[in-house]
Amino acid sequence: MNFKVGDLAVYPAQGIGMVQAIETKSISGGKKESFYVLRVLDTGVTIMIPMGNVEQVGLRRIMDAKAVRSIYKILQNREVGIEPQPWNRRYRQYMDKLKSGSPF
Repeated sequence: MNFKVGDLAVYPAQGIGMVQAIETKSISGGKKESFYVLRVLDTGVTIMIPMGNVEQVGLRRIMDAKAVRSIYKILQNREVGIEPQPWNRRYRQYMDKLKSGSPF
């Protein structure tokens, strides 16, 4: 997934950010890597995301209206099977879902 300067993107567990720049830096051993410089709109935090890791970190585009309607349909489903489990296991599963970047 490619972004350009000025695009809005969702960074899991951080929120919506704007791509401020695309920079190339030398890292370990002089290898050059390109990064998206993302400024999170809510907090002003700046995050550098390697362009090769976009899918791995869950960076995604903003949803369109059709996807939002799909999410509402999922949330309206009252018949959800929840098995009893310790809070820490539920927390871990919740965090894994957030990190995936998928709104579904």
